[in-house]
Amino acid sequence: MQLHQDNSAFAQSVNGSQQIDLDAFELSDEEFNQKYGQGKNHGLSSSIKFIKKPVATQRTAALTEQVVVPGGGSSEGALSSKPKKAKKKKPQVQDEDVHISDLYTDYVLEHCPHISAYRLEDDTLIHRWNGRCFERMSNKDGVSHAARWLRDHCKKRATNSVAREAWATMESLLREERFFTDREDDDETIVPCADGYLHFDKNQSITVKPADPALGFRYNIDVKCGIKCGQRLVPAPLDPNSKFAGFLNRITTDSEEQRYLQEMAAVLFLSDNFQMSVWLYGKAKSAKSTFMQLLALFHSRNSVVQMKLDRIDCPFETQRLLGASLIMTDEVNYKKNFHEESFKSIVTQEPISIARKNEVSINNYNLKAKWVVCSNQAPNITDDSEGVWRRIALYEFKNAIPDGERIKDYHKVLFREEGFEILQWVLEGAQRLLKRGRFLEESEWPKACRQVKQVVRIESNSVTHWCSEQGVTTCGRFTDKTTVYHRYLEFCAAAHVDPFAANIFWRHLKSKLEGVVEKKLKFRNAAGHYVQPYVVNVTWSDEVDRELEALNESVEIPFGL
Repeated sequence: MQLHQDNSAFAQSVNGSQQIDLDAFELSDEEFNQKYGQGKNHGLSSSIKFIKKPVATQRTAALTEQVVVPGGGSSEGALSSKPKKAKKKKPQVQDEDVHISDLYTDYVLEHCPHISAYRLEDDTLIHRWNGRCFERMSNKDGVSHAARWLRDHCKKRATNSVAREAWATMESLLREERFFTDREDDDETIVPCADGYLHFDKNQSITVKPADPALGFRYNIDVKCGIKCGQRLVPAPLDPNSKFAGFLNRITTDSEEQRYLQEMAAVLFLSDNFQMSVWLYGKAKSAKSTFMQLLALFHSRNSVVQMKLDRIDCPFETQRLLGASLIMTDEVNYKKNFHEESFKSIVTQEPISIARKNEVSINNYNLKAKWVVCSNQAPNITDDSEGVWRRIALYEFKNAIPDGERIKDYHKVLFREEGFEILQWVLEGAQRLLKRGRFLEESEWPKACRQVKQVVRIESNSVTHWCSEQGVTTCGRFTDKTTVYHRYLEFCAAAHVDPFAANIFWRHLKSKLEGVVEKKLKFRNAAGHYVQPYVVNVTWSDEVDRELEALNESVEIPFGL
C-alpha cells in the first residue's frame, strides 16, 4: 500500500473524528511502521485513527475499499481503491471429475491392444499376447505396469496403493470390454509353434497358418518350423544317423516300443484330451529323466510346472497350475500318501477348484495340462478300481548308461541341434494318434510293456500280490478270519512290504475275489466257554506250503535269515 502524497489536505477534508483503513495503503504493516513510525499521525489530525479491516474473502476481493466513519457514514472515493487480482492456479486433475483409475483403463484399451482378459466363471486373469500365444500377467506384473504409467502421466499420484487400485479397476472393466476364453471348437487339432500354428485337417494333413489370438492359446511349442504360412508340413522320417535316433536306440532297439514312446510324446504335445498321463520309471542313469526334460523344453517355460504327487491336495499348491500346459514330477516319495483321486481328476481334465493365497478361489477351472511322471520305482497305486491305472501310459527304462558315456545336459544339446527333427518325429506319432482317435488300448501295447504293467499293478497292492503269489480263492469251506489275516501278514513280512490294516485288507480282498461269504459262528470250546468267531470262505493253495517244506529239506538256510 502506498500513502497518498497530500495526507494533511486529505485529512482536513474530513470533519470530526475519522478512522482510515490501513488496507487502503499498498504497504504491509511492517513496511508502514518502518517508514512512518508506529503510532504517529504524520501531520494528520489527532482525531484520525488507523484501523485494519478483516482480510477480504475471494468473493469480495474486487470490492472497493472504503474509509469507515463512525456514526454510520461512509466516504466512498475518499481513498483511491484498487481491486485485488486473484492468483491463477495450475489446472489439476480432480478425482471428482475423472478418476485416475479410469484414465489408466482408457489408456490400456486404446494403446495396449495386446492386453486381454481370460474370462473364467467367477474370476478374471489378465494375459498379454506375445505374438505366439497369451502369457499370463501376475498381479505383481500388473501393478508394476500401472505404476510405470502413473510415473509417466501423473507422477504425484504414483504410489503403490493407487497403482493397485488402477490395476484392479482395469481388470474389472477389461472383463467386459476385451476378453477371450478357451477354444470350444475341438474339431480341428492345432499345435501352436513359434513361427506359426500347425493345423491338422480330418485326414491328418498339416498346414502352417499364422498365429491367431482368437484361438486363445496360452502356451506354444518353442520350436520354429521354418515353413511359410499356407504351406503343408509333411513330417520327415527320423534320420537313423541323428543324435536323437542314437538316443532312442540306447533306450530300446525294439521298433514297436519306439513307436509306443512316440505316441506317448504326442499326448504331451497335442491339446486334445486323451485322458492319459505318462509315467516313466526304471533304474538310475537309464535316460528317463533326459527323455522327460527333452519333451519339457518344447513347451514355453512359463507353462511348465513342477508338482509333487504327495502335495496335490496341500493348500494353495494348485494355484501354480493356472495357465500350465505340462506338469512334471521328477521324484516320487512312496513313504507319503499319493492323492490318487486328485491325480485322476487333473489327468482327465475334470473341473477343479483352485485355492489362492490372499485371493478369491477359482471354482470349476478346466485345466488343460498334461502330466508326465519320472521315478526310480514303479507306481504304487492302491485304488480299488482301475480308474487310476487306466489313465497311466507306463514305460520301464531298463538300460543304464555308463558314466563314461553320459553327457551333461544332453537334453539341451538334442533340443538345440535337432529340435525341429524331434518335433517331426512327435508329429508323426500324433498323426497315428489322431487317426485312431484315442491312445493305444492296453491290449495294443508292446508285449513287454503289457507284462511290466501287469506285474507292477499286482505288486503295487499287497493284497493283490498275496492273492497272485499264493493262489488265494474262494471255496466251499470256511476259515477263521484271524487265520486268513495272519497268513497275509506273514506274506508281507517275507516280501518286505507294508501290510494294510485289517479293515482295509478285507475291503481290498472282497474287491479282488468274487463270492466272498462271511459268517459268525457260536459254539463251546474245549474249556466249555462260548466263542463266536467270524469265518470266511477263503483258502489258498497248498502247493506254496509244500514247496516251502521241500525247500527247507533240501537247502540249509542259515539261522536268522
